[in-house]
Amino acid sequence: MDDTPIALAPSSAAHVMPGLVWAFRIHADGTPEALPADKPIRLGDDGWLWLHFNLADARACELLPRFEDLPPEAAAVLTAPDGTQQLHVNDESVYGIFADLIADLDGATHHFGYLHFAMTDRLLVSARRRAMSAAESARQALDRGRKLHRVASLFELIVNHVADSIDKYADQLDEEMDEIEDDLWQRSAMDQRGRLAKARKAAVHLHRQMQGLLTLFSRVGHKLDTEPPADLRLKTSILTQRLENLDRDIVAMRERAHMLQEEVALKIAEDTNRSLYLLTIITTFFLPASLVAGIFGMNVKNLPFTDVNSGFFWSMVILVGASLAILIIMQRMRILLR
Repeated sequence: MDDTPIALAPSSAAHVMPGLVWAFRIHADGTPEALPADKPIRLGDDGWLWLHFNLADARACELLPRFEDLPPEAAAVLTAPDGTQQLHVNDESVYGIFADLIADLDGATHHFGYLHFAMTDRLLVSARRRAMSAAESARQALDRGRKLHRVASLFELIVNHVADSIDKYADQLDEEMDEIEDDLWQRSAMDQRGRLAKARKAAVHLHRQMQGLLTLFSRVGHKLDTEPPADLRLKTSILTQRLENLDRDIVAMRERAHMLQEEVALKIAEDTNRSLYLLTIITTFFLPASLVAGIFGMNVKNLPFTDVNSGFFWSMVILVGASLAILIIMQRMRILLR
C-alpha cells in the first residue's frame, strides 16, 4: 500500500476520494453546498468541508489514516474498531467515536452502530460502517438549506439528532409498555413476559449508550469549552443538559419495566397458586371415590356385594356418597373457593 499522505489540495489537482458517501462545502456565510462525491474536492479558501465516508469500502480505510489535513491521531480514529465510545481534544482538533442508531430505508432502526469523526477548524470528516441515523438527518438538514457558521455547529447538530432518534425510540418503548400494562390484567401474564423482557432489555441498552455519551462530555467538557480553536468549541452545557434529561427519562422507563416485570411475576405466581389450589380440591374430592373403587377392585374373598345382583349399584352409591361427604366437610371448613 502506498503510504504517501493524502491532502485536500487547494488547486484542481485534488484527487477523487474512494468511499466518499457525500460531501458539503459550508461557505463563509453558513450556506451549505452539496458537492459531487465522484469528483475531485478542493479545500479552498471559502468556508469549510464536511466529508462523510463509508468504511465498508476498503479503499476508504486505506485513505483515511493518511489524511494530511488531519492530525495523525485523529485520522487513526476514523478507521478504529467499533465498540468503544471516545472523545479527544487537542489544540487543533476534536475527534472520537460515539454511538448512534443504525438507519435503513424506513429511518432509524433499534440497533446501535458507531460514527467516527475528526474535525479541525476547516474540515469535518466522519466515517461509519453502517448507515447512521444522525448523520443522515444532518445531511437532510443541509440539503434543506440549514446554515452552519462553525464546524462545531455541525457536530452539535449531529449529536442533537442522535438525541432525537434515541428520544423517538424511547417514546416507542414507553408506548409499548403502556400496551403491556393495559393488557396485563386482561390477558395471561405469560403472554406479556416476552414483550416485557424485550422492552426492558432495550431500555437497559439505551441507558448504557446514553451513559457512555454523557461520560464523554463529562470527562472532556471543560476542554471542549476552552482548548480548541473558536470554531471547534462546543456548547457542552446545553448538550449535556439535554442528554441528562433524556437519560433520566430512560432510567425512569427502565425502572417502570422492572416494576411491570415484578407485577408479571406476581400475577404468574398467583395464577400458579390458584391452579394448584384447584388441583388440590379436585384431588381431595375424588380421593374417597378412588379409595372405594380401589377396595372393590381388590381380588380377595368376602368383598361386599360380590354375590348381590345389585352390587354394582350399591358400590356406586357408596362411591358417590363418600365424595359428597368430603364435599360437605370442605364446604363447612370453608376450603372451597366461592
